[in-house]
Amino acid sequence: NTFIMKPAVVHLASAPPPLHSVAVLLAVFFLSIRWLPTMESVDKMSTLPAFGKPALPLTLPLSPTVIGVVRLLFATFILGMAVVRMAGPGYNGHTFFMAKSRLRPSTIRFRGWRILAPFTYWCWIMLGVSFGLSGILSLLAANESDSQETTYPIMGRLALLSFEVVAPSCFLVSAVVKYALWPKAFREGGGPAGTRPFKTFYGLSAHNANVIMVLIEVGLLGGGLKVHLDHVAVAPLFGVAYVIFSWVMADQWHPEHGPQFFYFFLDTTLGWITTLALLSLISILLFFYAAFCAMDDVLEYLGDNLIIRLFGIVVVSSFVCRFRD
Repeated sequence: NTFIMKPAVVHLASAPPPLHSVAVLLAVFFLSIRWLPTMESVDKMSTLPAFGKPALPLTLPLSPTVIGVVRLLFATFILGMAVVRMAGPGYNGHTFFMAKSRLRPSTIRFRGWRILAPFTYWCWIMLGVSFGLSGILSLLAANESDSQETTYPIMGRLALLSFEVVAPSCFLVSAVVKYALWPKAFREGGGPAGTRPFKTFYGLSAHNANVIMVLIEVGLLGGGLKVHLDHVAVAPLFGVAYVIFSWVMADQWHPEHGPQFFYFFLDTTLGWITTLALLSLISILLFFYAAFCAMDDVLEYLGDNLIIRLFGIVVVSSFVCRFRD
């Protein structure tokens, strides 16, 4: 009898990214830096009156004070939930990888600052910061008299740019969860048990309430806080920062089980697939940014109509939100 020995699968102790993936990331970074908007152009779009401008001045004439209070309520909910999550007992995150991967799936306990492992929480906290800054600026606008010309350039820039970065990213996060991560977790996690993290209060909020709050902002609340297409270079930088974070932290999440990536498509052991996935993610991020700008334009074209805006919010959110298996 002849016995054929199959080569044993060797699991890695570390998983540095391929050189071509590093080259692509550096190229995206430097191109984004090259095409960043000037501070002068940002300042023109982040004036104090812009943050107090209502989206529907005829059918929903909200005052700057009301707009500011609603934004601050959003910020309080978002950041408060993040603080509770960090201070709480944590949660178990399950990693899944493609068949060609050299990494071992694992269950990781995320608590404290480690809840930042998923890109979802990067977007969640950034959204809270953006709403907080824009809310404060709305209240300042409410107290501004016509004779005053007070400016808050640093706060205005941060409020506008953070919203431009995070609003399209929220749609990306929710779409990826609905169409990629949720189905994969259901298949490989034993059905409903595998998708349990997505169905918790935190999971549903971070993957659904984020989009709903953004849609309320652009559709009903403020008319001055928009995503501008000529600022598109800011979008990839946020993604680049998260990819670098994932690479640096891969060996730290669960050293006994080797490198771990919260998202299977960031796996650095897949050779050119890793780089293609990286290019796809950057392209998708840019697509969502452009789509968000187009949505802003469509809302402006539809005019000052509360019923149409409400209908649009329901329709758009149904494309990216998911609440059950």
